[in-house]
Amino acid sequence: RRDNNPLDFAHPVDSSFSTFDGQLNEVSWQSNLYLPEESILTFGVELEHERGDSLFRSTSSFGPFVSRFSEQTATSIGYYFQGQFDLFDIIHLTAGTRHDHRSRFGGKTTMRVAQAISLPAGFKLRGSVGTGFKAPSLFQLFSDFGNLALKPEETTGYDIGLERSFLDNRVKMDATYFKNDFDELIDFDFLTSTFGNIGKADTEGVEVEAQVAPLENLALGANYTYTDTENVGTGEELLRRPRNRFSLFVDYDHAKKFHLRGDLVHTGVREDMDFSTFPAKRVTLGDYTLVSLAATYKIMDKLSAYLKISNLFDENYEEVLGFGTEGFGFMLGLRVGL
Repeated sequence: RRDNNPLDFAHPVDSSFSTFDGQLNEVSWQSNLYLPEESILTFGVELEHERGDSLFRSTSSFGPFVSRFSEQTATSIGYYFQGQFDLFDIIHLTAGTRHDHRSRFGGKTTMRVAQAISLPAGFKLRGSVGTGFKAPSLFQLFSDFGNLALKPEETTGYDIGLERSFLDNRVKMDATYFKNDFDELIDFDFLTSTFGNIGKADTEGVEVEAQVAPLENLALGANYTYTDTENVGTGEELLRRPRNRFSLFVDYDHAKKFHLRGDLVHTGVREDMDFSTFPAKRVTLGDYTLVSLAATYKIMDKLSAYLKISNLFDENYEEVLGFGTEGFGFMLGLRVGL
Protein backbone atom coordinates (compact mmCIF):
# COMPACT_ATOMS: atom_id res chain seq x y z
CA ARG A 1 0.00 0.00 0.00
CA ARG A 2 1.36 3.41 -0.97
CA ASP A 3 -0.04 6.83 -0.04
CA ASN A 4 1.39 10.11 -1.34
CA ASN A 5 -0.06 13.42 -0.09
CA PRO A 6 2.20 16.23 -1.40
CA LEU A 7 2.12 19.95 -0.68
CA ASP A 8 -0.85 21.80 -2.17
CA PHE A 9 -2.40 25.25 -2.17
CA ALA A 10 -4.54 24.57 0.91
CA HIS A 11 -1.61 22.92 2.78
CA PRO A 12 1.59 24.72 1.74
CA VAL A 13 3.71 23.25 4.57
CA ASP A 14 1.97 19.91 5.18
CA SER A 15 2.82 16.74 3.27
CA SER A 16 3.05 13.03 3.95
CA PHE A 17 4.23 9.87 2.25
CA SER A 18 3.79 6.32 3.51
CA THR A 19 4.25 2.76 2.34
CA PHE A 20 3.27 -0.57 3.84
CA ASP A 21 4.41 -3.94 2.52
CA GLY A 22 2.78 -6.94 4.12
CA GLN A 23 2.03 -10.55 3.35
CA LEU A 24 -0.21 -13.12 5.01
CA ASN A 25 0.04 -16.82 4.16
CA GLU A 26 -2.40 -19.36 5.53
CA VAL A 27 -2.79 -23.10 5.23
CA SER A 28 -5.88 -24.77 6.71
CA TRP A 29 -7.49 -28.18 6.87
CA GLN A 30 -11.03 -29.02 7.98
CA SER A 31 -12.89 -32.29 8.23
CA ASN A 32 -16.61 -32.83 8.88
CA LEU A 33 -18.01 -36.04 10.34
CA TYR A 34 -21.73 -36.39 9.57
CA LEU A 35 -23.69 -38.27 12.23
CA PRO A 36 -27.33 -39.41 12.40
CA GLU A 37 -30.08 -36.87 13.13
CA GLU A 38 -28.25 -34.20 11.08
CA SER A 39 -25.50 -33.84 13.69
CA ILE A 40 -22.02 -32.78 12.55
CA LEU A 41 -18.62 -32.95 14.23
CA THR A 42 -16.00 -30.59 12.80
CA PHE A 43 -12.23 -30.78 13.30
CA GLY A 44 -9.67 -28.36 11.87
CA VAL A 45 -6.23 -26.79 12.03
CA GLU A 46 -4.94 -23.46 10.67
CA LEU A 47 -1.34 -22.34 10.21
CA GLU A 48 -0.72 -18.65 9.58
CA HIS A 49 2.47 -16.69 8.88
CA GLU A 50 2.55 -12.91 8.46
CA ARG A 51 5.24 -10.36 7.79
CA GLY A 52 5.24 -6.59 7.35
CA ASP A 53 7.28 -3.40 7.23
CA SER A 54 6.30 0.24 6.82
CA LEU A 55 7.68 3.75 6.31
CA PHE A 56 6.01 7.11 7.05
CA ARG A 57 7.47 10.56 6.33
CA SER A 58 5.77 13.91 6.88
CA THR A 59 6.46 17.65 7.00
CA SER A 60 4.43 20.22 8.91
CA SER A 61 4.72 23.38 10.97
CA PHE A 62 6.10 21.13 13.74
CA GLY A 63 8.99 20.07 11.46
CA PRO A 64 9.86 16.85 9.65
CA PHE A 65 8.88 13.46 11.04
CA VAL A 66 9.96 9.95 10.04
CA SER A 67 8.57 6.69 11.37
CA ARG A 68 9.70 3.27 10.22
CA PHE A 69 9.67 -0.32 11.35
CA SER A 70 11.79 -2.87 9.56
CA GLU A 71 10.44 -6.25 8.54
CA GLN A 72 8.94 -8.27 11.37
CA THR A 73 7.18 -11.63 11.35
CA ALA A 74 4.75 -13.65 13.46
CA THR A 75 3.48 -17.21 13.23
CA SER A 76 0.38 -18.77 14.75
CA ILE A 77 -1.25 -22.17 14.71
CA GLY A 78 -4.79 -22.95 15.77
CA TYR A 79 -6.72 -26.16 16.43
CA TYR A 80 -10.49 -26.27 16.73
CA PHE A 81 -13.34 -28.68 17.37
CA GLN A 82 -17.07 -28.08 17.06
CA GLY A 83 -20.22 -30.14 17.37
CA GLN A 84 -23.66 -29.35 15.94
CA PHE A 85 -26.59 -31.34 17.30
CA ASP A 86 -30.34 -31.43 16.66
CA LEU A 87 -32.24 -32.86 19.61
CA PHE A 88 -35.84 -34.01 19.14
CA ASP A 89 -36.22 -31.51 16.24
CA ILE A 90 -36.67 -28.84 18.90
CA ILE A 91 -33.24 -27.97 20.32
CA HIS A 92 -30.40 -26.98 18.01
CA LEU A 93 -27.09 -26.87 19.87
CA THR A 94 -23.62 -25.82 18.70
CA ALA A 95 -20.58 -26.06 20.97
CA GLY A 96 -16.95 -25.59 20.08
CA THR A 97 -13.49 -24.82 21.39
CA ARG A 98 -10.31 -23.53 19.80
CA HIS A 99 -6.69 -23.33 20.93
CA ASP A 100 -4.34 -20.78 19.32
CA HIS A 101 -0.60 -20.58 19.84
CA ARG A 102 1.09 -17.40 18.63
CA SER A 103 4.86 -17.13 18.38
CA ARG A 104 5.06 -13.96 20.51
CA PHE A 105 2.31 -14.60 23.06
CA GLY A 106 2.03 -18.30 23.76
CA GLY A 107 -1.25 -20.23 23.82
CA LYS A 108 -4.86 -19.30 24.49
CA THR A 109 -8.01 -21.44 24.50
CA THR A 110 -11.40 -19.97 23.60
CA MET A 111 -14.92 -21.42 23.39
CA ARG A 112 -18.44 -20.78 22.16
CA VAL A 113 -21.80 -22.37 22.93
CA ALA A 114 -24.98 -21.44 21.05
CA GLN A 115 -28.48 -22.88 21.18
CA ALA A 116 -31.86 -22.33 19.58
CA ILE A 117 -35.09 -23.80 20.96
CA SER A 118 -38.22 -24.03 18.82
CA LEU A 119 -41.32 -23.08 20.82
CA PRO A 120 -45.05 -23.24 20.04
CA ALA A 121 -46.81 -20.56 17.99
CA GLY A 122 -43.80 -19.96 15.74
CA PHE A 123 -41.48 -18.66 18.49
CA LYS A 124 -37.78 -19.48 18.71
CA LEU A 125 -35.56 -18.73 21.72
CA ARG A 126 -31.83 -18.52 21.06
CA GLY A 127 -28.71 -17.47 22.88
CA SER A 128 -24.97 -17.86 22.93
CA VAL A 129 -21.89 -17.26 25.06
CA GLY A 130 -18.32 -17.20 23.85
CA THR A 131 -14.80 -15.98 24.50
CA GLY A 132 -12.30 -14.40 22.12
CA PHE A 133 -8.60 -13.66 21.81
CA LYS A 134 -6.84 -11.09 19.59
CA ALA A 135 -3.09 -10.58 19.48
CA PRO A 136 -1.59 -7.12 18.73
CA SER A 137 -0.72 -6.43 15.11
CA LEU A 138 2.88 -6.06 13.93
CA PHE A 139 2.36 -2.29 13.57
CA GLN A 140 0.99 -2.03 17.11
CA LEU A 141 4.08 -3.80 18.37
CA PHE A 142 7.03 -2.59 16.30
CA SER A 143 6.29 0.82 14.80
CA ASP A 144 7.39 4.07 16.46
CA PHE A 145 3.89 4.12 17.95
CA GLY A 146 4.18 0.49 18.98
CA ASN A 147 4.53 -1.08 22.40
CA LEU A 148 6.30 -4.40 22.92
CA ALA A 149 4.62 -4.70 26.33
CA LEU A 150 1.15 -4.95 24.76
CA LYS A 151 -1.00 -7.82 25.94
CA PRO A 152 -3.54 -9.61 23.72
CA GLU A 153 -7.17 -8.53 23.91
CA GLU A 154 -9.58 -10.96 25.55
CA THR A 155 -13.36 -10.81 25.23
CA THR A 156 -16.41 -12.53 26.63
CA GLY A 157 -19.67 -12.10 24.78
CA TYR A 158 -23.28 -13.02 25.51
CA ASP A 159 -26.53 -12.66 23.61
CA ILE A 160 -30.10 -13.83 24.00
CA GLY A 161 -32.90 -13.32 21.53
CA LEU A 162 -36.47 -14.20 20.68
CA GLU A 163 -37.80 -14.49 17.16
CA ARG A 164 -41.19 -15.32 15.71
CA SER A 165 -42.45 -16.27 12.27
CA PHE A 166 -46.10 -16.21 11.29
CA LEU A 167 -48.42 -16.02 8.29
CA ASP A 168 -46.62 -18.99 6.71
CA ASN A 169 -43.21 -17.38 7.35
CA ARG A 170 -44.16 -14.30 5.37
CA VAL A 171 -43.54 -12.15 8.46
CA LYS A 172 -40.51 -12.53 10.76
CA MET A 173 -39.68 -10.50 13.85
CA ASP A 174 -36.54 -10.73 15.95
CA ALA A 175 -35.23 -9.02 19.11
CA THR A 176 -31.77 -9.60 20.64
CA TYR A 177 -29.91 -8.34 23.70
CA PHE A 178 -26.10 -8.51 23.55
CA LYS A 179 -23.21 -7.70 25.86
CA ASN A 180 -19.43 -7.89 25.38
CA ASP A 181 -16.75 -7.49 28.05
CA PHE A 182 -13.23 -6.59 26.91
CA ASP A 183 -10.08 -7.11 28.97
CA GLU A 184 -6.80 -5.47 27.94
CA LEU A 185 -8.51 -3.71 25.02
CA ILE A 186 -5.86 -2.24 22.70
CA ASP A 187 -6.25 1.48 21.97
CA PHE A 188 -4.05 4.47 21.20
CA ASP A 189 -2.72 6.33 24.26
CA PHE A 190 -2.76 10.02 23.34
CA LEU A 191 -0.54 10.97 26.29
CA THR A 192 2.34 8.70 25.29
CA SER A 193 1.57 8.56 21.52
CA THR A 194 1.80 4.77 21.63
CA PHE A 195 -0.64 1.88 21.63
CA GLY A 196 -1.59 0.57 25.04
CA ASN A 197 -3.98 -1.71 26.90
CA ILE A 198 -6.77 0.39 28.41
CA GLY A 199 -7.86 -2.29 30.86
CA LYS A 200 -11.57 -3.00 30.70
CA ALA A 201 -14.30 -1.89 28.32
CA ASP A 202 -17.94 -2.90 27.91
CA THR A 203 -20.40 -2.80 25.06
CA GLU A 204 -24.05 -3.75 25.32
CA GLY A 205 -27.21 -3.09 23.42
CA VAL A 206 -30.29 -4.35 21.67
CA GLU A 207 -31.06 -5.19 18.07
CA VAL A 208 -34.55 -5.51 16.58
CA GLU A 209 -35.34 -6.70 13.08
CA ALA A 210 -38.46 -7.27 11.01
CA GLN A 211 -38.98 -8.77 7.56
CA VAL A 212 -42.15 -9.08 5.53
CA ALA A 213 -42.90 -10.70 2.17
CA PRO A 214 -46.12 -9.08 0.87
CA LEU A 215 -45.64 -10.88 -2.46
CA GLU A 216 -43.96 -14.15 -3.32
CA ASN A 217 -41.09 -12.39 -5.10
CA LEU A 218 -40.86 -9.27 -2.91
CA ALA A 219 -39.24 -8.89 0.55
CA LEU A 220 -38.94 -5.82 2.76
CA GLY A 221 -36.89 -5.52 5.92
CA ALA A 222 -35.79 -3.12 8.64
CA ASN A 223 -33.14 -3.36 11.36
CA TYR A 224 -32.25 -1.11 14.32
CA THR A 225 -29.29 -1.48 16.66
CA TYR A 226 -28.61 0.49 19.83
CA THR A 227 -25.11 0.11 21.31
CA ASP A 228 -23.81 1.58 24.56
CA THR A 229 -20.03 1.53 25.06
CA GLU A 230 -17.78 2.47 27.96
CA ASN A 231 -14.12 2.57 28.81
CA VAL A 232 -14.51 1.33 32.38
CA GLY A 233 -11.39 3.16 33.55
CA THR A 234 -12.42 6.62 32.30
CA GLY A 235 -16.18 6.33 31.93
CA GLU A 236 -15.94 7.66 28.35
CA GLU A 237 -17.53 6.16 25.26
CA LEU A 238 -15.32 4.08 22.99
CA LEU A 239 -14.27 5.89 19.83
CA ARG A 240 -16.02 5.52 16.47
CA ARG A 241 -18.86 3.35 17.72
CA PRO A 242 -22.32 4.80 16.98
CA ARG A 243 -25.06 4.47 19.55
CA ASN A 244 -27.73 4.28 16.87
CA ARG A 245 -27.74 2.52 13.53
CA PHE A 246 -30.64 1.43 11.36
CA SER A 247 -31.12 -0.04 7.91
CA LEU A 248 -33.84 -0.80 5.38
CA PHE A 249 -33.83 -3.10 2.39
CA VAL A 250 -36.04 -4.00 -0.55
CA ASP A 251 -35.43 -7.25 -2.45
CA TYR A 252 -37.30 -8.11 -5.66
CA ASP A 253 -36.82 -11.27 -7.73
CA HIS A 254 -38.79 -11.64 -10.97
CA ALA A 255 -39.08 -15.20 -12.29
CA LYS A 256 -35.45 -15.89 -11.27
CA LYS A 257 -34.41 -13.81 -14.28
CA PHE A 258 -34.21 -10.28 -12.90
CA HIS A 259 -33.11 -9.50 -9.36
CA LEU A 260 -33.06 -6.06 -7.74
CA ARG A 261 -31.85 -5.14 -4.25
CA GLY A 262 -31.84 -1.74 -2.56
CA ASP A 263 -30.27 -0.93 0.84
CA LEU A 264 -30.36 2.15 3.04
CA VAL A 265 -28.05 2.32 6.06
CA HIS A 266 -28.07 5.20 8.55
CA THR A 267 -25.17 5.56 11.02
CA GLY A 268 -25.61 7.89 13.97
CA VAL A 269 -23.17 10.30 15.60
CA ARG A 270 -20.09 8.93 17.35
CA GLU A 271 -17.00 10.17 19.16
CA ASP A 272 -13.54 10.59 17.59
CA MET A 273 -10.27 12.45 18.29
CA ASP A 274 -9.15 15.68 16.59
CA PHE A 275 -5.36 15.70 16.15
CA SER A 276 -5.26 19.14 14.49
CA THR A 277 -4.91 20.60 18.00
CA PHE A 278 -2.46 19.75 20.75
CA PRO A 279 -3.31 18.09 22.94
CA ALA A 280 -5.85 16.18 20.84
CA LYS A 281 -9.47 16.65 21.86
CA ARG A 282 -12.68 14.66 21.52
CA VAL A 283 -15.11 15.66 18.79
CA THR A 284 -18.42 14.32 17.49
CA LEU A 285 -18.64 12.98 13.96
CA GLY A 286 -21.91 13.68 12.17
CA ASP A 287 -24.42 11.03 11.19
CA TYR A 288 -24.74 9.89 7.58
CA THR A 289 -27.01 7.81 5.36
CA LEU A 290 -25.84 5.60 2.50
CA VAL A 291 -28.02 4.13 -0.25
CA SER A 292 -26.86 1.31 -2.52
CA LEU A 293 -28.47 -0.60 -5.37
CA ALA A 294 -27.65 -3.93 -7.01
CA ALA A 295 -29.30 -5.49 -10.06
CA THR A 296 -28.72 -8.75 -11.90
CA TYR A 297 -30.23 -9.81 -15.24
CA LYS A 298 -29.93 -13.41 -16.43
CA ILE A 299 -29.14 -13.30 -20.16
CA MET A 300 -28.96 -17.05 -20.60
CA ASP A 301 -28.39 -20.17 -18.52
CA LYS A 302 -24.83 -19.40 -17.37
CA LEU A 303 -24.46 -15.76 -18.39
CA SER A 304 -25.78 -12.78 -16.45
CA ALA A 305 -25.14 -9.04 -16.35
CA TYR A 306 -24.93 -7.09 -13.10
CA LEU A 307 -24.87 -3.49 -11.92
CA LYS A 308 -23.82 -2.32 -8.46
CA ILE A 309 -24.18 1.30 -7.31
CA SER A 310 -22.67 2.50 -4.03
CA ASN A 311 -23.37 5.80 -2.26
CA LEU A 312 -26.17 6.59 -4.70
CA PHE A 313 -26.67 10.17 -3.50
CA ASP A 314 -22.94 10.96 -3.19
CA GLU A 315 -23.10 11.44 0.58
CA ASN A 316 -20.12 13.33 2.04
CA TYR A 317 -19.14 11.72 5.35
CA GLU A 318 -16.22 10.59 7.51
CA GLU A 319 -15.76 7.31 9.35
CA VAL A 320 -12.48 8.63 10.81
CA LEU A 321 -11.95 12.37 11.31
CA GLY A 322 -9.85 13.83 8.51
CA PHE A 323 -9.96 10.76 6.26
CA GLY A 324 -12.09 10.90 3.14
CA THR A 325 -14.50 8.22 1.98
CA GLU A 326 -15.71 7.13 -1.44
CA GLY A 327 -18.48 9.08 -3.12
CA PHE A 328 -20.83 7.83 -5.81
CA GLY A 329 -19.54 4.74 -7.58
CA PHE A 330 -20.80 1.97 -9.83
CA MET A 331 -19.64 -1.38 -11.18
CA LEU A 332 -21.01 -2.92 -14.37
CA GLY A 333 -20.05 -6.36 -15.53
CA LEU A 334 -20.80 -9.85 -16.81
CA ARG A 335 -20.72 -13.03 -14.77
CA VAL A 336 -20.12 -16.40 -16.45
CA GLY A 337 -20.75 -19.75 -14.75
CA LEU A 338 -18.66 -22.76 -15.77
